[in-house]
Amino acid sequence: MANSSKHKSIFNRKRPPRVVTILGHKIKVRIIPYLEDNGEELYGAWNYDDKTIYLQKGCDWRSVLLHEICHAVFSLSGCAEGLTMAREEQIVIALEHALLPIIKSE
Repeated sequence: MANSSKHKSIFNRKRPPRVVTILGHKIKVRIIPYLEDNGEELYGAWNYDDKTIYLQKGCDWRSVLLHEICHAVFSLSGCAEGLTMAREEQIVIALEHALLPIIKSE
């Protein structure tokens, strides 16, 4: 497939995109100063209710965005049903580590 500068990968940019399309859904991407859940600091978070991925300012946004995109795919596709959060997190981490080197090399 020919590489077009017009359609640059969202991962080959200086800054994260403001919107990504996942399974036909427009997902907002927002950078915020600090993220936490139950007292635990997070680098990123996917929120199904407002269809937004949150990234903590200063994080390695490429890997965190890919990680949160994987969570969004699981959630939007229904594949997360029946999975514990711990199991989903294991699968998402595996996908992130497997796919990021491929995506970054494009």
